[in-house]
Amino acid sequence: NTLFFRGDFIETENQARAAMEIYDPHRFRHHAHIYGTDPGVLCLSRLSNASWQRGRPDRGRIQLAEMLTLAEDVGHQFTLTSALNLAALLRLWRREPELARECAARSFTISEEHGYRFTYAWSRMLHGQALFDLGQEDEGMRELETGFEHTRTLSAKLMEPWFGAILATAKIAKGHMSEANALLSDALDSVAESGTTYALPTLHCLKGEMLLEAAD
Repeated sequence: NTLFFRGDFIETENQARAAMEIYDPHRFRHHAHIYGTDPGVLCLSRLSNASWQRGRPDRGRIQLAEMLTLAEDVGHQFTLTSALNLAALLRLWRREPELARECAARSFTISEEHGYRFTYAWSRMLHGQALFDLGQEDEGMRELETGFEHTRTLSAKLMEPWFGAILATAKIAKGHMSEANALLSDALDSVAESGTTYALPTLHCLKGEMLLEAAD
């Protein structure tokens, strides 16, 4: 996890693969109740994300399917909601908004039922982005903003840059540049404060998009 949030995706893959070689879902099943999530699902989620970040989306898709299958088998609801949220995120990256919407909606339902505040907020944002990408821009923006406000009550410092990037993407698409710029500035400040550089490439890309829009 530390390597991932630092943006070291090569070493993230190395460590996650090594962990999966010794992972036994029966032997380590109780770890989800101790540490909050199943270690095998977590490793597969990091492998899938790292594969995408390193330009190997097809491999990431396979790892994503393995992660979801394991999350269902483990039977730990918080692990499942986290896996569904990551699946929604990767589906959005793959330009599959309907599949992303389905994953986020299911995570939202489970999170609301069990009172999981973090996955609830994250799933609201992902669901909003999926709706936005499906052409339901007003409803999608409302969900994004509602989810983002929920995230700000959580003090989720590691994820703050990414939450800001998701909302800023929609703001840029709608031409709300001053709001997008404020979101990106806060996200970059969060990166500088925490040292979590995993979202830095996305933040710089969004800044670049804004500069191009301003040049036009």
